[in-house]
Amino acid sequence: GGAHKLNRKIFAIWGQILDRLPSARIVLKAHVYAQLRFRNAILQLATDAGLDINRLELREPTDFQTYIAEYADIDIVLDATPHSGGASVVEALWMGRPVISLYGNRWAGRSGAEFLRLMGREELIALSAEDYVEHTVKLASDPDKIVELSQSFRAEFSNSPLADIPSYNRQVEAGYRTMWRGWCAEQKRRD
Repeated sequence: GGAHKLNRKIFAIWGQILDRLPSARIVLKAHVYAQLRFRNAILQLATDAGLDINRLELREPTDFQTYIAEYADIDIVLDATPHSGGASVVEALWMGRPVISLYGNRWAGRSGAEFLRLMGREELIALSAEDYVEHTVKLASDPDKIVELSQSFRAEFSNSPLADIPSYNRQVEAGYRTMWRGWCAEQKRRD
């Protein structure tokens, strides 16, 4: 996901998770990690938030096929807050990775949770930072559950509204028609 979504709050939450899961680590991947000043800034931000940076891996950009293949290295995807992931969350779900997402107070902070809701996986949505930590620790402590979710997520995703492209397109087109009709009515009113 985007490095611009990282902040002291999310690093502090991830630090709490790492404190409870001694063998866990956090893997982050973004184009900016190829630049030393951005790598150092992220590492400093994580350190300031109390996260052990020895357990933080920053991966640099790769081609798309390599990027997708790297999901095999990941057990659980942790969504950011207060700005949730978009494409990165959808890609993770498509690749069969469970995502823990914190339900935010605006759309930018709820998209990951809404994607999970559309898949019928509300149990992976946290309503508070404490919930987020508990959900993650509980899932990470149950490797059989991770395997079960990983094996079922691709099919669940394919059968969810997230993969219903024709329906999505119809809704977008209907929205455009509504906007166009509104604009036309406004022009007519002005004449």
